[in-house]
Amino acid sequence: MVKLIEANIILEENKLRPWIYKVALSKFYDKHRRNKRYDNILHELYTHTEKSNTDYTKLSDNKLPYEVLNQLSHYQLQLIYLKYDEMRSIEFIAKELHFSQAKIKIDLFRTRTHLKKLLEKYKNE
Repeated sequence: MVKLIEANIILEENKLRPWIYKVALSKFYDKHRRNKRYDNILHELYTHTEKSNTDYTKLSDNKLPYEVLNQLSHYQLQLIYLKYDEMRSIEFIAKELHFSQAKIKIDLFRTRTHLKKLLEKYKNE
């Protein structure tokens, strides 16, 4: 219903229920895809399979190298630490850092993307 109010559209009674179901289903699929993508990224960063041991020989004991971490800003390190080491929610991080939840989500995505590029560069060296 909040989405309907935010969208500022007027629907007939017989179209309201299907529209709400469609919005709810879309939200579910979006969240599922996002979680799946984040799980894949985290899996690449923190686990070592036989293949990744040969690819990431410099990454030992599931620790990120200091050379890579030093290239991240203090803010990016703080985001990664709060989200993945402290297992904090987006809402908690947003309140703690005094930013909106949308900004935290965007910054986390950008930080993960940047970290992935840094790790690829580190792997190729």
